[in-house]
Amino acid sequence: TVVRFAHVARRQNLPQACVSIIAKVQTVTAGVAGEQLHDAFSKLREQARSCLQMPQYLKQGLQALLQADVQFMATPQRAELFATKGELLLALADASGGLSAGDE
Repeated sequence: TVVRFAHVARRQNLPQACVSIIAKVQTVTAGVAGEQLHDAFSKLREQARSCLQMPQYLKQGLQALLQADVQFMATPQRAELFATKGELLLALADASGGLSAGDE
């Protein structure tokens, strides 16, 4: 699938290619079939993980996760997205010098 192609691009350290591939995937709306919902989750996960590899896109990755409607996703999928959100927030804090050794 297209999402798998984006995953491979990200794993090959081509995050910009992954983001552009993901941008071409059609947005899935609420109330869709289970397979389409899984594709929406996969798209969102790959987009956020790609943004983690590109510091200039950290805010866009976080924004994508904040705008996502996760109520229709399974609990493990929501958990993974929340964990990725935490990684993005940590990366943003590190990039802005928000955390120091005394804060940990």
